[in-house]
Amino acid sequence: MKPKAIIISVLIIAVLGGSYYFYWKSTTKGSAATTSQAAASTSGKTLFSDTAEYQYAYIISDATLTSQAESALSGFALSKTTNADGSAVYTLKAKQANYKDQTYTLAAGQKLYFIETSMGDDNDDADSNPLDDTAVVVDANGYVVTQ
Repeated sequence: MKPKAIIISVLIIAVLGGSYYFYWKSTTKGSAATTSQAAASTSGKTLFSDTAEYQYAYIISDATLTSQAESALSGFALSKTTNADGSAVYTLKAKQANYKDQTYTLAAGQKLYFIETSMGDDNDDADSNPLDDTAVVVDANGYVVTQ
């Protein structure tokens, strides 16, 4: 092969290699920034499905309650009020003196789950362990909302 052809081949390889390197570096840098931004937007938040309570959760903000949700709520009367701004206020009114009323305000897209860890302690309008009855607000992405 002629020296001129070798020099041209080396130059072409160098240009292609350099172009690939700079292209790869710029796309890797961009995707790392995107990943960091996504991590920052959810950092400090807890995915509800990753919590221990999730297995005991019954959605109570849907238009219709399941029979399991109704059973879980046996010690409470559930009511809902819609505010002018579109948010909804859910009130869990205690049916017994040893219960505590609970109120939760949900923005559009949020859901309310009732946690009942021991259905066996419930019957009709009585619950022998009201300490396990609470609710959790979850955002549209499935993260727990602190109230």
